[in-house]
Amino acid sequence: MLGPDHTLTTKAVVSGGTVTLVGGGDVLLAADAGDPSATVGHAGLGDLARSTAEALKDKGVTSVSVALDDTLFTGPSWNSSWEDGNQAWVAPIQPIMLDVTAHSHSGAYPSDPAMEAAKAFSDQLTAAGIAVTGDVSRGAAPSDSTELASVESAPLADVLSVSLKTSDNTMTEVEGRLVAVQAKETADFAGASKAVLAQLGKDGFDTSGVTLLDSSGLAKGNKVPARLLTQILTKAAGGEGGSAGRTLIADLPVAALDGTLGNRLHDTSAAGTVRAKTGSLEQTASLAGVVTTADGRQLAFAVMANGFPANGGGAAAAAIDNHFVAPLASCGCS
Repeated sequence: MLGPDHTLTTKAVVSGGTVTLVGGGDVLLAADAGDPSATVGHAGLGDLARSTAEALKDKGVTSVSVALDDTLFTGPSWNSSWEDGNQAWVAPIQPIMLDVTAHSHSGAYPSDPAMEAAKAFSDQLTAAGIAVTGDVSRGAAPSDSTELASVESAPLADVLSVSLKTSDNTMTEVEGRLVAVQAKETADFAGASKAVLAQLGKDGFDTSGVTLLDSSGLAKGNKVPARLLTQILTKAAGGEGGSAGRTLIADLPVAALDGTLGNRLHDTSAAGTVRAKTGSLEQTASLAGVVTTADGRQLAFAVMANGFPANGGGAAAAAIDNHFVAPLASCGCS
């Protein structure tokens, strides 16, 4: 829907004596300078603050208050279908954050990532010679605001790669909300699910039997047939996939090489020949992707296991690898 070249804009606007930081969906922001050669930290709040300071000084302004506009997303930042304890695996879903991957799977996500980013911007504005009065407030930018400066994320294709390689739940939830915004649905959990399913339908996929409660898969009430996953992968890898399909396949983790498959399928024929996305919950394990078999045939697959004893995910993943994926990769299936 957005395209692999789409970028996410973070901007500073001014109305009266207030500069408002407006979140646009970039959750990989650097606190200071951005790195144009990187995806994580591609855009920097320090760069934005310095450009904002220059624009203010050109107007003869040397003192402002700072506000945060995180109204791009609506509804709760936490999904009621997620079990308590998942705070270790996902941050509150907001449209602006300092590099969220710094906290990935650490159990130490900020309680208010958007405000953390806004305070970092305020500090950088002060360092750039603009006096900031009071604490950072929160609210939509006034309609008469004018833009002072902006920074852009890396292209969405690269952002998607970070989220897929590392299985970053927060990034994926944010991506779902961005689809909702583009589709003009409500930018909440329900709107994201509706927009994703609607786009799949437009792309010709049968979404019957699907229950989608979030965009990350943390909700245990989700139900997605393996059939749908393999159909998506087949189209993406085939001639009809286009740039979006090529992006999806290229961004998947590679067996025995990187991401969530970096430590799996070593010393098997699947090493380097399988690109796939992992799925892991306490009693659910899955793997969906593409493989080039020993005789050169390209196949799409999805395998799911659930209902095993709690904390048995490692054994389930090993069974998937050893008894399905590795034999599939080594077979002569023509």
